[in-house]
Amino acid sequence: MGYLGGEIKADHQDDISYFQRNPDVAIPGGESLHAFRARVRPPILNAIHRGVETGIPSIVVAHSSIIHELGNLIHGDHTKGLVRPGGVTGVSFDGKYFKTIPLVGGNGHGEGYGS
Repeated sequence: MGYLGGEIKADHQDDISYFQRNPDVAIPGGESLHAFRARVRPPILNAIHRGVETGIPSIVVAHSSIIHELGNLIHGDHTKGLVRPGGVTGVSFDGKYFKTIPLVGGNGHGEGYGS
């Protein structure tokens, strides 16, 4: 997040939108969206695939940026599967499709926060 880390999102929405529209541009003091995705996708996919291959659930403890990327990977929408801070998101696989499931901290309607 570079200089945006710890800042109030609403105060920097124009900056955030710029970096989302320009995913190859690095945030000063941070990394680009594409660099972030290249860094976090392999461990996310490894945890998911390990759970599918072994039948034993994998557990990943992560910040909300990882949950955003999980929604992007699985649903093509970074807002899918979001949970409130401290929440838990699960990933299920029915043999054909993956989906995110808010387990703790969803919106109370079976959907993630912000879905």
